[in-house]
Amino acid sequence: MLLDFSLKNYRSYKEEVKIDFTPEIRKKSKDDYRDSIKVVKCGKKNKEIINSSFIYWYNGTGKSNLIRWLFNLKELLKKSRNDDEPDFLKDFYDPFLFDEKSQKKDTYIKISWLMEKSKGQNMEYHYTISYNKNLISTEELNWINMNDRDPNPHRKDIPILTKLAKTGDFEMKKIYDYLTKNILVVNHKMRHIPTFFTNYQKDKEFKVRANNFIRKADFWISWLNITEHEIQEIMKTWDKKLRQELMNFIATRKYVEKDAKNNKIMIINPTTIHEIKNSLWEKINSFSLDLEEESQWTQELMAILYYIYRATKNGGVLCIDEFTSYLHPALVKLIINIFRNEDNKWQLIITTHDVYLLDSLKLRRDQIWITNKTIDSQETNIMRISREESRSEINMADRFMFWLYWSIPPTLINDF
Repeated sequence: MLLDFSLKNYRSYKEEVKIDFTPEIRKKSKDDYRDSIKVVKCGKKNKEIINSSFIYWYNGTGKSNLIRWLFNLKELLKKSRNDDEPDFLKDFYDPFLFDEKSQKKDTYIKISWLMEKSKGQNMEYHYTISYNKNLISTEELNWINMNDRDPNPHRKDIPILTKLAKTGDFEMKKIYDYLTKNILVVNHKMRHIPTFFTNYQKDKEFKVRANNFIRKADFWISWLNITEHEIQEIMKTWDKKLRQELMNFIATRKYVEKDAKNNKIMIINPTTIHEIKNSLWEKINSFSLDLEEESQWTQELMAILYYIYRATKNGGVLCIDEFTSYLHPALVKLIINIFRNEDNKWQLIITTHDVYLLDSLKLRRDQIWITNKTIDSQETNIMRISREESRSEINMADRFMFWLYWSIPPTLINDF
């Protein structure tokens, strides 16, 4: 579970900002809701970690950048395994652009987390990296109660964590796998419906759980049906232009799954089955619809459902940008409450505009963060609500709407 993370000189974040997932408000205060706290054994001490965090504020203030950098860290580590791409860093170097000096400075990232060392015992890990488009300037990996691993001084163009994971170091492999596999990031680019259907067919447990969930969440759907069409070896005999035209066409299709390992492209045709029933709920008939005919709500649910399944099955961190888009408030509340189970081993981090959640879920103030931009430099700052006054009995949704209103220039409304 994540303890905290920091970043500096990344997109809208010029100066260092830190998000902390350890509780900040006093125990037994008015909003010390214990169902949002996970107690984890760490050596001889127990650590308390917040299991769900919510990042708010209006559009363009840098909320999505917090989710995006987690995705970039995962991809940086994965891509650096390929020594044939020496210039891979330029794909991940995205500094603050509204300052000429920052455009030449390193991006800095630090992430701390707890991971199980042995059954029932967890170790505290810290990973830090700073880099620019040409090289990795510094990198450090250490953990509590064990000797720090010494960074490799002979290789500055590839993360040592990745290098040691490739050489078969078991401990490094576990750490690498946690950062690249157990942190799941879902933004609008990652809302990939073919991912749902591919795993729906391969994973029997997921298929059962997904059918049950969708049936209850959208009770007009009885089950799903999937057919696949494969394009493979025949393409090798085509001329280059024709092959490229087909690939361009396929790229515009919504339900396409690429299997690079087996050189296959699968065009997926998903349909939903609707049963017609009488007043006694007895089946009379059934009809099918292409998934594109279903509501955006249903498609959005399917796009994120596999990630929720992975996080809750294997443990880890699920980060979702604009989580509440298209989803009914009751369903959002249901999914969030899954992560608030005190016996779980997973975390949820979301960005959202849905102020309804603030009071309907009885959130702690130290679960809530807001992003804002400075007027003079256009850089993003982030603040934890628990650093403000006590929650008392004030309706948090009303307070947020008040803050949001006064943060928008009045002329925007008057001049429109």
